[in-house]
Amino acid sequence: MAIPYMMLFLGSIMLVMGIEYCKKEGTPYLGYFFFVAALFNFYVSIKSYLIG
Repeated sequence: MAIPYMMLFLGSIMLVMGIEYCKKEGTPYLGYFFFVAALFNFYVSIKSYLIG
């Protein structure tokens, strides 16, 4: 039952990394990737918490 919590914390770390990469000078494409990955992680963690 610890997997949804780990996924939730992984999503929050990726969200913070996405914010940091978007604030850097240059191309923020990696930051956008981290945003999308964090949203997917949040979705999977909530879904797996509700199902199992």
